[in-house]
Amino acid sequence: MSQTDYGAVVSKVRAMYGEHLRREDYTRLAGMGRLSDVAAHLKTYPAYAGVLSSPGAQDGDYRRLEEAMNDDLMLEYFRILSFTGRRDAEIMRSHIVRAELREIMRFMRLAETGRANEFTSSLPKTFYRHSKIRYNILSNAATYADMLEAVRDTSYHPALRQLELRPSGFPDYTSVETAVQSSYYRRLLNVIGRKYKGEAEKNLRKIIGTQADMINITAILRLKRYFPKAADGDNVHKYLIPSGHRLKPALIKQLLNANDEGSMLAILRDSPLGGLFPPGRVHESLDRYYYDAMLPVYRSLLRNGSPDVSAPLAYLFLKEIEIKNLKSLIECVRYNIPAEKTMSYMIF
Repeated sequence: MSQTDYGAVVSKVRAMYGEHLRREDYTRLAGMGRLSDVAAHLKTYPAYAGVLSSPGAQDGDYRRLEEAMNDDLMLEYFRILSFTGRRDAEIMRSHIVRAELREIMRFMRLAETGRANEFTSSLPKTFYRHSKIRYNILSNAATYADMLEAVRDTSYHPALRQLELRPSGFPDYTSVETAVQSSYYRRLLNVIGRKYKGEAEKNLRKIIGTQADMINITAILRLKRYFPKAADGDNVHKYLIPSGHRLKPALIKQLLNANDEGSMLAILRDSPLGGLFPPGRVHESLDRYYYDAMLPVYRSLLRNGSPDVSAPLAYLFLKEIEIKNLKSLIECVRYNIPAEKTMSYMIF
């Protein structure tokens, strides 16, 4: 694909981003008393009119509303895929591979509590045609061997089959999470190294590398907050993704040696990652550190980056965050959470 072609793709995704929901839109939606009102208002936005056309969604059925959000994200993915060329097919497939990761971990959350038999996938039908997970097997999996068979054709299988089982018959949840995340990022960095040079490589490594850094930082923060005695090198390193960007071993050591969460944040603010941690910002939800760090990266690459495949990827990640916001908002309206509290859950 030529620079001119990439320029056209970037213009299209920037125009799509121009239709995204803004703070005032979320404020209006958060103040609505019924899910049917939320659905009716969302339908006035071009981005959601199509997926909210079914009776269940229009009537405010929360399950159908959440399914509509999943449908919309997948439709956006295939829309963008039609813009990009064959050269970018492998990196663009990361969206499907990432969704597979989430499905594996959703299954593991149920397996962890002895409820593996409750797993069902509610992703759009178009997704199943492109995923390598065998959902008919995963939906009936009772053992880890069944799960491995379900993911046998995915890029996650080699890492998952090496994990040690506990008496429950399943590996430790965190070990599974680290294995699939490490596999995901190794695959992406391999693709970037093989297929991209110059600004495109730099931009892609910025997205993927910063994601990996923030996942590792969030993992260490979680230990500092909830399991401070466990936060030493021997226990922690096996749970970190070995594909960081600016989070170097020396900085990891400093973070692990920090006395508490506050000390760790001070170290981060004085490090090459300092720009991702504004002074005075402390979150109750640790995931907010990840999203607060990634949002400016995605927006910068979409609005100001060079014309390359990093722009459509950044757009898809921004769309994922918008869908996450809408799902949180739907839950809040469903349970009559006050609008002010609902807005505190939104990621801007």
